[in-house]
Amino acid sequence: FPFVCLAAHDWKFLRWTPIPTHTSNFYCLPGRAGGSPNGLAAIIFIANKALPGWYSGNPAIIGLASSLLLWVAVYHVADAIQSLCVFLLRCYQITMAPLVVYCALLWGLGLMGGYQLSYRGIGTYPAVQSAIGFWAASAVALALVALSFTGLLWLAVRASVPKPAQVR
Repeated sequence: FPFVCLAAHDWKFLRWTPIPTHTSNFYCLPGRAGGSPNGLAAIIFIANKALPGWYSGNPAIIGLASSLLLWVAVYHVADAIQSLCVFLLRCYQITMAPLVVYCALLWGLGLMGGYQLSYRGIGTYPAVQSAIGFWAASAVALALVALSFTGLLWLAVRASVPKPAQVR
């Protein structure tokens, strides 16, 4: 099955359907796709103080790395969700909306927000002069991307399901 697209003909599950034959016995439950990334993010979140200690004995480096790993865990979960959703959206031939969302949120909020947090400060908050500003802004932006793509995917799946004929 070199070409695979997503067909949602049932509310209970999403069915992977090969393009040439439109028949398949392979099914994918969306909830299972997040298990591995969420597990790894949980390990990073729980062990955020221990992991940097394996690589450095300097308390300043361990402290900074520990705080960065919290943002990495958030980023990891959001990235897993958005990457799954964007590929599923491509199966529905929805590509322009994700591009606009990426441009606005990842480049606008993520990159520019990180620059503002790290070097300029925002409002009354001074600049953090650290990589934490970039990781925080990127993680928040990617979480918003994941949320946006999840909503777009829900709309695409809902629109593709045929409505039952009404009885008169």
